[in-house]
Amino acid sequence: MLNWLVMQCKSGAWWWFFLPLSAIAAERPDIAVLVNLHTQTELSKPQGKFARASIDKLKRFMEASTLSYEIVFLPWPRAMDMLASDDSSLIFELLRTPQREDQYHWILPLYDSGEMQLIARSDSPFIEQTKAQWLGSDHQVACTRASAQCSALRRFGFTEKHISIITSSSPTILEQMLMQNRVDFIPGFMPVVHENLASLGFAKEVVKGVAVIDNSVDYLAAPKHLKGSLLKRLLETPQEGLPSLNMACESEVCR
Repeated sequence: MLNWLVMQCKSGAWWWFFLPLSAIAAERPDIAVLVNLHTQTELSKPQGKFARASIDKLKRFMEASTLSYEIVFLPWPRAMDMLASDDSSLIFELLRTPQREDQYHWILPLYDSGEMQLIARSDSPFIEQTKAQWLGSDHQVACTRASAQCSALRRFGFTEKHISIITSSSPTILEQMLMQNRVDFIPGFMPVVHENLASLGFAKEVVKGVAVIDNSVDYLAAPKHLKGSLLKRLLETPQEGLPSLNMACESEVCR
């Protein structure tokens, strides 16, 4: 049941309290869109223009569908867990990777995330090494549990002994670990990494991308077990006129 902090988008009202189960059953809209808690943080930042643009695109699409909906902000691992057991929820900003292709219904391309890179500190000796040297050593790389980044690292060739799986909900945890020399590499999209570093007081020049590990696009996606009536309505909703967003613009909106 959706009994935590929710943004009720049709009415524009915020629910700041836990609701009784009877009220939830009566008030729950047709569909819930699960969004990473990090996005909520970005929406409040002056530099969060890109996050606001992507949410706006999502809302315009959902309103065109005529379905009542709510946006639920929660940590990514919890969002993925909930999606697996709920038949009326969508997931926002899911990378459409080859490994995921048959696991979801891909509803709406939200934006081009650019290249997911393997990132090291600029002063690291590892940036002069080859992929074979990285994979043949004890170098450590971190990623967030249930994220596409973890899968991308495995496809790149890193084994479980190289990968530290992080469960923290802090939006800057990977950058913190990299700058504290707790890991040698992190995966990420450079515009996001630069923003996170800036919030920690670091210039963007302190890191360098050393390899491209994925170039998938972020989507609004549905689980295979989504109610058929909801899926039909979403697939029939026109997407013409929605903006095309590109993260490579460093948080500017490219149309």
